[in-house]
Amino acid sequence: MLAKIFLRIFSVSVLTAAAIPLDARAQEIINPCRIENGTSDYPPNLQRYELGHFRIFYTTTGDHAVIDTADINANGVPDYVENLARQADFTHKALTFLGFRSPLESARYRAVKFIDIGVKDLGGYNGLSYDEPWRYPNIPLKTNDCTALIDIHRNLVGFPGNWAIVSHELFHLFGNSYTMFKASWVSEAASKWAEYIVRAGWSTGPSVTPLPSTMAQMETLVFPEHYPMEFWNRLLQFMDASPNNSVYLPAHLTSATYVDGTYIMKDSYWRGMAFFLAFYQALDAEDDIVSAVNGWGQYNWLESDQKNVAHNQRILKVLQRVVRRTGISDPEINAFLAIP
Repeated sequence: MLAKIFLRIFSVSVLTAAAIPLDARAQEIINPCRIENGTSDYPPNLQRYELGHFRIFYTTTGDHAVIDTADINANGVPDYVENLARQADFTHKALTFLGFRSPLESARYRAVKFIDIGVKDLGGYNGLSYDEPWRYPNIPLKTNDCTALIDIHRNLVGFPGNWAIVSHELFHLFGNSYTMFKASWVSEAASKWAEYIVRAGWSTGPSVTPLPSTMAQMETLVFPEHYPMEFWNRLLQFMDASPNNSVYLPAHLTSATYVDGTYIMKDSYWRGMAFFLAFYQALDAEDDIVSAVNGWGQYNWLESDQKNVAHNQRILKVLQRVVRRTGISDPEINAFLAIP
């Protein structure tokens, strides 16, 4: 069943993109790397740890020092830092194996050589991801390479434990590589969903709340929310009918561990991969139209334009198209699709 659903939804995304007239689509361009000549974004006494596409920048002294400096494998790198890298590396490999395009393969981030994770005191934030790629010519340890940026708090108590913040912030980069739309009801919810590649269960849990059937319900229950998981979980229950909610990854990923030997992937339960992939591919095509209609550069939308609530109805229409073309029929789905 899962294989059939994947094929049906994946074909939808291809058709959606292909159906857009060439003269209505912005030409794909490579997004240039911005230059930050200052050094204040990173603390002094900076150290670097690398794993795959990821570089972790940290310090063990000063205001941004890593608090937990345990090093049980005695490799000279705090396990906290190494485990951040391992969660990032696993998540990237799992998502790309499942069909998501790596941010580094997208036009928006194709100039990027590494995804850099800064370990800092972030105050009340556990993690942050940034839209634009940057180069730091005056921080020698960053080697003047073009990088995509994530910051993670220096003191996530008990990390890795049940923490999935690295997966969450990394999926923001995946999402940003597909679309300029930054509606929180989509981007934050999708990143919350992505956490479950390293957390137990397939999402925040089954939903018994019926899907909205009117625009008023969407405007009240979904659009204003950062994490409308009842909505998304309910939709995924229809879109991915795999009987055991399982996702299948190769042994080299399912056996990946943190430094202490605990598995990064807590179980095989996860659903909705093909659906979210198709949705993001459709958004990728849709924002090209918005760029062309408004005369905006493909990657030069103002932050206010990216988050403009005026896009919500357009995004809903994209979502409805993806749902409709799966061919799945149910009175609740049909009522959702009938929202004008």
